[in-house]
Amino acid sequence: MSLEEISDLTGLDLESSRLASLREYDEPFILVEEVERDPHALNEAAKQRGLNVTRGGRFYHLHGKNDKGVAIDKLVAWYVQHHAHVVTMALGDSPNDFSMLQKVTHPVLIRSSRQFPGLQEMIPALQVTKEKGPKGWNAAVLEILNKEFPKK
Repeated sequence: MSLEEISDLTGLDLESSRLASLREYDEPFILVEEVERDPHALNEAAKQRGLNVTRGGRFYHLHGKNDKGVAIDKLVAWYVQHHAHVVTMALGDSPNDFSMLQKVTHPVLIRSSRQFPGLQEMIPALQVTKEKGPKGWNAAVLEILNKEFPKK
């Protein structure tokens, strides 16, 4: 996509679109005429090439054996080596966040218009925000911080 197309689809300014285009670990994409596509065929085609497809809030993402769950494992492993007590929290709103949510102490799904049947069973500790978007994110972060680090 051109920087203008990225900007139109994301609402980012052109400089932010340029920075977004420099991604190194996945390739975001959209499907034209998505209704007519078979997602199973797309996933199989990616798998045959050693790749995976996940769906984010706005885009699909093509990636290798890396995802947010792998990243959080590495980050938490580092913190555990350097700190006696580590509390983990992750917030997300799309399927590409699920692997990350599975790995943390406090997984939070930011409410959206999308439904994810079976997610609560897959992630039993999952908290779903009452509010959508930034308001839900803010409320969840403050609630967890107050629970883990109460004011004395």
